[in-house]
Amino acid sequence: MKEMLLRHLLQIGIILIYFIGTHFMIKKIIDCLYKYIDILRKENKLTAFLGILDRFIYAMGIVLKQYTFIGVWLGIKIISRLTIHSDIKENNQIKEIGEKKNIFLIGNIVSLIIGIIGGLIVNFYYGDYIRGIFEKII
Repeated sequence: MKEMLLRHLLQIGIILIYFIGTHFMIKKIIDCLYKYIDILRKENKLTAFLGILDRFIYAMGIVLKQYTFIGVWLGIKIISRLTIHSDIKENNQIKEIGEKKNIFLIGNIVSLIIGIIGGLIVNFYYGDYIRGIFEKII
């Protein structure tokens, strides 16, 4: 019993390290893209938290077999991002915003892929257990 508990704690720890650790990998990719297009990146304080939450949401969508939720979440993110920049009309800002949107989409694709891989890993170890918990709740 004690060995099984330790094994589960180790697996949960590895999964948490995966979701948090991949943030640094994605941040490095995004930083390199900003350097490549020569635009100064403004750090948002909630970006890291949102990225980790994104990957967790994608993973839970896979585990709970709620694939449409992943699409809805991506749609919400894209719509909210488009409305932020809809009122800017200057030409130099339009080009910069276009480049930032491309980086935003690349970041989302990488985050989605990592979230799906994480979801498949979590599903392999705990899929039935997690689905059982949600069935009892709902």
